[in-house]
Amino acid sequence: MVRSRDLALRAVLLTAVAVILVWSVISAMHHIEALSVTDLELLGGFALWMTLSSLLDVRLPGAGVVVAPASIAVALAMGMVVTWPSLGPLEHATFYQVGFGNGVILLTVAIGLAAGGLLARAAGVVRVRWPVRCAILISAAITALLFNAVPHHGTYTWQTMLIMLGCAAAPGLLWLVVLLLNALPTQATMVLTETVLVQVPVGAACIGSAVAIALGTSALGVLAVPLIAFPLVLMRFAIHQQERQRTTRRQTVAALARLTEVAGYTRPGHSRQVAQLCRSVGMRLDLSPRQLSVLEDAALLHDIGQVSLDRPIPDGATTEAAPLDQRAIAEAGAGIVRRTGRMESVATLLDAQATPYHMEVIEGAQIPLGSRIIKVCNAYVDHLAGEPGRHSLAVERLYLGLGYEYDPRVIDALMAELGGEVSKN
Repeated sequence: MVRSRDLALRAVLLTAVAVILVWSVISAMHHIEALSVTDLELLGGFALWMTLSSLLDVRLPGAGVVVAPASIAVALAMGMVVTWPSLGPLEHATFYQVGFGNGVILLTVAIGLAAGGLLARAAGVVRVRWPVRCAILISAAITALLFNAVPHHGTYTWQTMLIMLGCAAAPGLLWLVVLLLNALPTQATMVLTETVLVQVPVGAACIGSAVAIALGTSALGVLAVPLIAFPLVLMRFAIHQQERQRTTRRQTVAALARLTEVAGYTRPGHSRQVAQLCRSVGMRLDLSPRQLSVLEDAALLHDIGQVSLDRPIPDGATTEAAPLDQRAIAEAGAGIVRRTGRMESVATLLDAQATPYHMEVIEGAQIPLGSRIIKVCNAYVDHLAGEPGRHSLAVERLYLGLGYEYDPRVIDALMAELGGEVSKN
């Protein structure tokens, strides 16, 4: 279902881009003879900055989404430029009125996006995928058409600025609606939350920069682009710093996860097996990318509290330990993780991983879904004991605790995930 929706969305993107390109070429052919040298200066300058902007694409930490803030800002700005000065001394500048139509503007944006994609590939930097480039071109078309449809008298006033903000924000609202319609009903809240928390701040920066570039072009010409887009460059470096911190965190998690194996508390590969299973189950339960990342880290570290034991549990199977010992292991693990100072969300999942599900049903305890997933997946892997032939026994042990120890919804998701393995055993 999700894949068919994605394919349909991509087909719509390609169709819309094809229509825009054909219309742009036809429109440009009608205006090409009227283009002056100064027109070409503006168009060439924006095409150049569009190309170079592709080197500033960045991956958002946690979300795994690659965005192109500089390219978006320049593309949106092009459709809202009203006047620009000729190159040369400002006191002798001649100001020109845009008159070559949206077709020429959108064709310039398309050329800049295509050239930027080739440049980014040659430079080997992170780059947005082609659906995002298609979305940028469509966004530029929407902004340009809206801006020309609203009367602004060819001058910049505070009313014009408000119009520009609305026109630049319109594509973002459209893509939010598209994402919500493309998502499953159970994923709508997750999509909305991820968009608001992760992508809206970046989008707001792009919209503000686009309006500033359009306004600045009236005084500085194409030189306004690098000057006004500079904060987006700083934002890219800040995001890269966050990504480096995230990489350091992942390395810390990996080192801590290996500790119990090296010390002989758990079987080799146990934590990785539980983490992979937790991630698969979490995806079936519609966890967001950020929640999946936290869940995976917590699953890798779910046994770290065993290092506080005087003697190892046989095979490291915490399901065979007494409830009080399970609770002590969970608290010790959460305490170790909290001492790193940067993984409170992971520690929260670890702290509640030993809490039986009936505590939430009967006593109203707030057990995070991630903790319930870890409890079920860890129990399955413990009962499996590294022997695939014990699958039926492991499932039977889980069902014995259904509704008391384990969340039925999580067990259902686990069984759906293991459906391919059931027939093998």
